[in-house]
Amino acid sequence: MREGTLAESSTVVPAVERRVGSLSFDINPVEASLWLVVVSSVVLDVYTTYVGLSAGLPEGNPVVRWVIDTLGFGAFALGKLLVLGCAGLVRDLYPRYGPTIALGLAVPWTLTVLANASTLAAL
Repeated sequence: MREGTLAESSTVVPAVERRVGSLSFDINPVEASLWLVVVSSVVLDVYTTYVGLSAGLPEGNPVVRWVIDTLGFGAFALGKLLVLGCAGLVRDLYPRYGPTIALGLAVPWTLTVLANASTLAAL
């Protein structure tokens, strides 16, 4: 272990713990429901996309197609997680816009899941 690593980690870890501890999770039931839809739609989007690609269907979004072809399917899933993480940070900074942020993610991702599911059902 190089010198200074222990000292650096002993200041970074408490700072991260303080930040995580300060996150505001006080949300109303409507917002909580919207975030549940967001998380569910992300999981279902990744799953239905994987199933469709495995069945030989092409990815419809050219940007996502490039990401999957170039960086792999894991990069697609990681991108979804990054969007969720950024949305969570913005929600923490602006809690009054929490329902709007969640709705802004829930609507397009739910529509995507419905499109994926209807395409898979037609196989």
